[in-house]
Amino acid sequence: MTGYAFSPVELERLSNIPQEQVDDTENEESVTLTDIEKENSLVDLNLRREELEGKKQDRLQRKGYADKIFILLCLYLSAVMMLLYFNGFGLTNLEASVLIALVTTSAANVIGIFILVAKYLFHTKE
Repeated sequence: MTGYAFSPVELERLSNIPQEQVDDTENEESVTLTDIEKENSLVDLNLRREELEGKKQDRLQRKGYADKIFILLCLYLSAVMMLLYFNGFGLTNLEASVLIALVTTSAANVIGIFILVAKYLFHTKE
């Protein structure tokens, strides 16, 4: 059942309210709704700005860490290459098994770090 059930006394009281007063009440409600909508819009806007600032900061930090990891990998691989060259020219005397282990672990480290960095830089929200 829709509608309101008013007693005869309430109906009499409501019918005696002047129309101007009813119109003023409707305007106050519409102004209040408009103010609430504006406030909600401002809250949404501020929330979006904060999210955007957070994403910008994340991107900058990711770039910084990616650069540092790249430099670390370059230094590490340079050291491995120097050991291989030194061994090739007879400056060091490392066994073949040591060189194989060195090259294998280097490749595994590079691939593993690349995967970690790629997942960190290009992550998807789940």
